[in-house]
Amino acid sequence: MTKVDEDSSRQRAVSTAERDVYSVQHDWADETPIGTTVAKAVSAVAGVRPTDLEPLHSVVDTDALERLFEPIGDGPRPQQNYVHFPVSEHGITIYADGVIVVEAPNYDDIK
Repeated sequence: MTKVDEDSSRQRAVSTAERDVYSVQHDWADETPIGTTVAKAVSAVAGVRPTDLEPLHSVVDTDALERLFEPIGDGPRPQQNYVHFPVSEHGITIYADGVIVVEAPNYDDIK
């Protein structure tokens, strides 16, 4: 089981036996695109600048990400949607509530 330690802007899941897992909260009310939040989260975990990462648009359609999570008509934002994809060897899962989970690579698996 993974325990989560919270601070003011970022949650960091305690290391599991397999890999480190981190999460950040995307603010859907903010003008910041989801792709920007993902790039910043991965770069923070990887310890590099966002521009040093694989371009997000090369692995996922960022416009489709925005559409997947946008409210339907005048109704609420869908709550059951999520998507998972890799970016620069990190596993990314985005949930409809704005939680973005970044799984650090497990280099023990690379041969």
